[in-house]
Amino acid sequence: MRIGLAMGIVCLLGACGGDGSEPEGGAGAGFRVQVVPNEAGAGREVVTFQADDGTSFTVLEARAAFRHVELKLPDGIRCSDVEVADPLRCDDDDDGERDDGSSAKLVVEGPFVVDLLTGETTPDLSTARVPTGVYERVDYRIEDADPEDGVVAASDPLAGVSLVLRATSDRGSLTVRLRFNEDVRIEAPAGIEVASDGALVAALRLDAWFDDVPLSECIEEAGGDVVIDEDASGECGDLEPALKDNIKNSGQLLGE
Repeated sequence: MRIGLAMGIVCLLGACGGDGSEPEGGAGAGFRVQVVPNEAGAGREVVTFQADDGTSFTVLEARAAFRHVELKLPDGIRCSDVEVADPLRCDDDDDGERDDGSSAKLVVEGPFVVDLLTGETTPDLSTARVPTGVYERVDYRIEDADPEDGVVAASDPLAGVSLVLRATSDRGSLTVRLRFNEDVRIEAPAGIEVASDGALVAALRLDAWFDDVPLSECIEEAGGDVVIDEDASGECGDLEPALKDNIKNSGQLLGE
């Protein structure tokens, strides 16, 4: 099973029907942000990861809060070539980043919360469609969820943080609550070609999140249930910076 966060963007005109027009570059393709178990994106029936000592954890919950996601459009496609609807907008930035001098991007404004296991978003941002072509970059801002924005309740574990992960093992439970408030970029310098029957996936590799993170020492010190957040101390308190860096660096663009 792919661990799905099917973070939807509303359809572009050429992808949804309408008057039959299409965005320059062909019919629309899908786009989503998605957590995958490993570099190849291979599926599993149960979402798991291993600690540095080999302890296997089963993921029970994984959610993140986003302020926005920006998708650079392929070379030659400008905002005048596509028609969008709320909550999606298209921005042209003539800064010369592209070969043709254009740097158009699709922007999904938040805030919104993504359930990384079920693919659901709050508010609902279902089925994304984007112009076909070669994509090289996705930018997103992961930001603390604010109950005043209406996307989480004050009692929600995600309230006040950017990402929540809950997992269990035969040695006890693990709860991770991290604050990011940062812009993150996912790049594919060679480009990812996406056809009209395919999709562009901004993937986060779950297996990379705990690389070189001495989780076993934290578990040993805690003696069972582990909480990693900004208030953690001792061996567990030392894990937060490395874990945050791993999550930010786990992104890759995939085509399917």
